[in-house]
Amino acid sequence: MPLLYYKPKYNYQIMRKILLLLIAMIAVTTQLNAKVKVVKNPWCDVSTTPQLQIDQLELSDTATVMRCTYYSNPGWWFIIAKGSWLQADGKKYVLKGTQNLKPNEREKVDSTGTRKFALVFEPIDPKVSEFDFLEGTAKGDFQIWGISTDKRNKGKITEYKDITESKEPLAMPEWRSGKGTLAGRIIGYRPEMNMKIEGSSRSAINSNGKDFYTDIAPDGSFSVDVPMYATHQGVYVHIGNWYGILVLTEGDTCRVTLDLTENTHRMGGSRYVNVRNRATVPDLNRLHCQGPLADVNNGITTPEARMVIWNRMPRPKKGQTISVEEFLKQRKDWTEKKMKAIDTLRIGERAKQVVRLHEYASAIQTVQYAAPYIGQGARMGNENILMHKELDTNNMMIAYSGEFDSVINSFEFAHFSDSLFVERMKKLSEPINEKQKVGETIASEEIEALNAKIKQYVNEYRITHLGTDKGPLFEGIEAAEASRAMETDTPLTDEMLAKLSNPVIREYYTVKNEKLRQILEERKKGNNFTIYETPSTDGEHFLADVCKTYEGKAIMVDFWGTWCGPCRHAIKQFDSSGMKAKYKDKGVKFIYLTDDKSPEDIWRNMASGMDGDHYRMTPKQSHELFSKFGFTGWPSYLVIDKTGRYVYKRTGYRADEISSAIDKALE
Repeated sequence: MPLLYYKPKYNYQIMRKILLLLIAMIAVTTQLNAKVKVVKNPWCDVSTTPQLQIDQLELSDTATVMRCTYYSNPGWWFIIAKGSWLQADGKKYVLKGTQNLKPNEREKVDSTGTRKFALVFEPIDPKVSEFDFLEGTAKGDFQIWGISTDKRNKGKITEYKDITESKEPLAMPEWRSGKGTLAGRIIGYRPEMNMKIEGSSRSAINSNGKDFYTDIAPDGSFSVDVPMYATHQGVYVHIGNWYGILVLTEGDTCRVTLDLTENTHRMGGSRYVNVRNRATVPDLNRLHCQGPLADVNNGITTPEARMVIWNRMPRPKKGQTISVEEFLKQRKDWTEKKMKAIDTLRIGERAKQVVRLHEYASAIQTVQYAAPYIGQGARMGNENILMHKELDTNNMMIAYSGEFDSVINSFEFAHFSDSLFVERMKKLSEPINEKQKVGETIASEEIEALNAKIKQYVNEYRITHLGTDKGPLFEGIEAAEASRAMETDTPLTDEMLAKLSNPVIREYYTVKNEKLRQILEERKKGNNFTIYETPSTDGEHFLADVCKTYEGKAIMVDFWGTWCGPCRHAIKQFDSSGMKAKYKDKGVKFIYLTDDKSPEDIWRNMASGMDGDHYRMTPKQSHELFSKFGFTGWPSYLVIDKTGRYVYKRTGYRADEISSAIDKALE
C-alpha cells in the first residue's frame, strides 16, 4: 500500500496582501520622517514665460516636487525636456520623474486651457533659500529664476509712470535712407536666457534689406542701429521674449524697458489665457517706451492692441474653400469688425491710427494671397487694386504700419489677381511659349518686345484704377525694379537711374550702383570662376562631354537662371551656409548651367561672383536635359558620384537632401 503524504496549502492571496500592507506602512513612515515642507504659490524673481506657473513646492529629504500648471489655448501642446534641472549655490539637481507628463513628448492643453503636472527632482539642500528651474539654455526654453523656499513674497515690482499722449497729429513720413536707434534694458535678464535683439528692416527702398540684431549685455542693456527707409516707420522686432511692432524715428533713439519681473507677476497664467482668447487685458506683458513717439509705442505695445493687430481673418476649414463673392464679403465684414475693435482700445488716438494703418495693410495682403480662402488657381477681378484706392494706400502714412514693403508688392502685382488681365497676357505670350516648348531659339529682341508690351499694359492698368501714375506706391515700384536688377549683379544704366523719380531713392541707388561697379572690377582680378565654351552636341552628350573633364570627382550640377529668384536665393544660401566651402575642400566640383533666357551680360556678371565652372546651354540642350531628368522648373540639381553615376536629381532647392547626396557621391 503506497504511503500518502500531506502537503499543506498556503493562502498566497493573504500573504500578498500582508506584504503590500507592510510596504505601504514603510512608505507612510518614510514620508512622515521626510518632514515635507509645502510652499503654495512660491515667489520667483523672474520667468521667461508667464504660461508656466508653479502652484506648489513640496520639499523633503527624498525629493523636491514642483506642482505646475501650463496655460495655453485648448489643444495646443508643449514639451518639458528630460534633461531639465534645478540649480542652487552652484549645485545641479536632476529630474528624477514626473506625474501626468512624459518628458520630451508633446503634451496637449485640455479644454480649460490648462495642463497640470508635477516634476520630481533630487532633494535640494534644506539650507537653500532659493533655487532656479531650467529646462535648458537655448532660446525658448522654460526658465524660472529665484524660486523662494520661503512662504512670503520677497520681491518688488517696479511701477512705471504713464506717458502723456501728444495732441499733435502724426507727421507724414518722408523717404529717407538713414537709420534709427533702438536701445534699452531687459530687467531681470540672465545671460543663460540666451535672448537676442533682432528684427527685419523690411525696406521699401531695397527689397533685399538686411535683418538687424545685437547681443544683450550681462546687465540686460542693448543698443542697435536699425536701417530705415522713411523718417518714421514701423519695425518688427524681437526684444528677448517680446515680439511686436515699434515705430522708430530716423536719426533718433527709441528707448524701451522690458521688465521680466513685472511681466512674470502681472501676467499670471490664467490672465495669459484671457489675452490669448482676445479678452481685454490692458496692463500686462508690455514694453515701457520713451523717446520720440513714446505715446504711440506705449499704446501699440499693450497686450490688447497687439491682440487686435495679430488677430487675422479666419480661414475655412482644411480642405474647404469659399466663393470669391463670399470671400470678399467676409473680408469687408472682418475689416469693419476690426475697426470697431480698434475704436474700443484704451490707448491714445495716435496709437489707434497706427493700428488702423496696420489693419489696412493686413486687408490688402489677405486679398492678394486669397488662395487659402478661394482655392489655388482661383482668380478674382480688379478687387485687389481697387482696395488700394479704397484704403488710400498711395501715401507715406502706411510706413507707420511696418508693412509698406508688402503693400507696394501687392500693388505692383495686383494685376495677377485679375482673371481678365491674366488671360490677356497669356495671349500675348503664346508665340514665345510655343517656341520654348519645342526648344526653338528665341531672339532677345522678341523677349524685350514682349516685356515692353506687358509693362505698358500693366502701367495702363494701374493708372486706370488708381487715377494717377504718381505717389509713394509708384516710387516704391521703381525702387523694387532697381533692387531686382541689381540682384543680378548688373549695374543700372544712367537711363535707369534717371527714371527713379524720387531724389532720395535715386541717390540711394546711385551710391549702391557705384559700389557694385567696384566689386565687379575686383572680381575680374580673381580666378575663382571659369566660363567655358559650350560643346555643340545634344543635351545628353553635352553633359557627358562636360563631366569628362572632372572624371573621378564628385560633381554637383546647378541648373539656374539669372531671372530666377529662387535660383539666386538658393545659390546665396548654399554659399553663406558654408556648405559649398565644406565640399569644395573635399574635392567636389561645381558646374552651373543656364540657357538663353539669361541675358549674356547679366549672366557673365553674376557668374563672376559664383565660384565654379559655368556653361551656357542652347535652348535645345536645355529642353533635352530637362526632359531626360524629368525636371519641372528652375532651379534643378544633379549630383554625380566619382564613377559617373547620378545619385540625385530634383527640381527645387533642398539643402539637407543635396548635402546627403554629395556625402553619398564622395563615398
